Amino acid sequence: MRFVLDFINQTRYLVIFFNFLSTKSIVGVQILYNAQSQNACLGLSFSLFGKALLQMWLFAS
Repeated sequence: MRFVLDFINQTRYLVIFFNFLSTKSIVGVQILYNAQSQNACLGLSFSLFGKALLQMWLFAS
C-alpha cells in the first residue's frame, strides 16, 4: 500500500474514484485515475478471496 500511496502522490491525475465493496468473504477496492487530457487511464483492483490478488491495468491511447 505504501507503493500505491506514493504512486498516487506522484501522479498528476485529477479524477480519483474509489469504489469499496465489502461482504463476508469478499473485499474489493477499485481506484480509477483519469488524466486531464483523457489519454491515460490507470485502474487498480484489489480483491481478497482468502488469497491476496492484485491486478493492475494501464490503458494509453
